[in-house]
Amino acid sequence: MKILDVGCGKNKTAGAVGIDIDRDSAADIIHDLDKFPYPLPDNEFDLLICSHIIEHVSDVKGFLDELHRVAKPNAVIKGITPHFSNPCGYYDPTHRHYFGFKFLEFFSKGRTRSSGGFLFRA
Repeated sequence: MKILDVGCGKNKTAGAVGIDIDRDSAADIIHDLDKFPYPLPDNEFDLLICSHIIEHVSDVKGFLDELHRVAKPNAVIKGITPHFSNPCGYYDPTHRHYFGFKFLEFFSKGRTRSSGGFLFRA
């Protein structure tokens, strides 16, 4: 199983390819996630992990489109982001977006989706 840890920071998932903008991170690929396309091949990953990163990107749709592009068919994309009602989400001035439980319904167009953290199949 090939795993991509998107915005991995210093805590990259074991065995994953990490991508992050921070040169001091554990990333294998240093790249600004607001610049498309990502330097990754199409249909490459079985599992994409996005822990506390989607709230930082400027273009949410572009970010999700890139995840979908690099995911293999039926890959799982797992993520977590603060809920807009959590006051801690507003503490970090680098957060650009705040999400509710059903935010993926706006983007999903029939893809499998979940509430809470986000989970959908490519």
